[in-house]
Amino acid sequence: MKRVLASMIAALAPILAPVVGLAGDALMSNLLHHKVHGPFETSCEQIIPSSQFTSWEAVPVVCGIATYPRREGYAHLGSVRFGPDEILFNLYRSGYPSSYRGYSIEQRSETIWVLPAAAERKHSTKNPLSGADRAAFLAAMNRAAKGRGVLRLRFEVAYSEGNPPIDLEIPLRKWRAALRDVRRAAKRHGAPTAPW
Repeated sequence: MKRVLASMIAALAPILAPVVGLAGDALMSNLLHHKVHGPFETSCEQIIPSSQFTSWEAVPVVCGIATYPRREGYAHLGSVRFGPDEILFNLYRSGYPSSYRGYSIEQRSETIWVLPAAAERKHSTKNPLSGADRAAFLAAMNRAAKGRGVLRLRFEVAYSEGNPPIDLEIPLRKWRAALRDVRRAAKRHGAPTAPW
């Protein structure tokens, strides 16, 4: 739970940083929901700078799904976060463009989605997907989940001292359970459900 909390704060920090920086303030967080579905974790949370806090009733609830890829020999590989407006590939890879080897969704050896070129060029902002690109990604995830597909992440880990690139395959068998859970949790806590 602490790892999820820290990751959510880190994900929202760029948005709230100007406010926090001006106020010299800290972020307050209220974790309302958290559940694990295989490699996917759902959560609903409220986050606000403490100087602006008056009541939790006035703070919007944000729900989402995250996965934290793991590989033996690496303590931290980052996350892929599925939010209501944006998907972020916040993976711990080198800043060089050549470190990207491919983010894709595959089903029975068929590639049905690849990271769009525009997102690939935005590594400094965590390869964001929004709008139609986000919708296409979620549609591919849903399709692949029905046929035991995988989310495949290939990249060179930052500061890995010349180790070969890693090739991670995240099974999507529990993806639809995570989607159902985040929809229910969003409805229960008053967060938007339409994006899911």
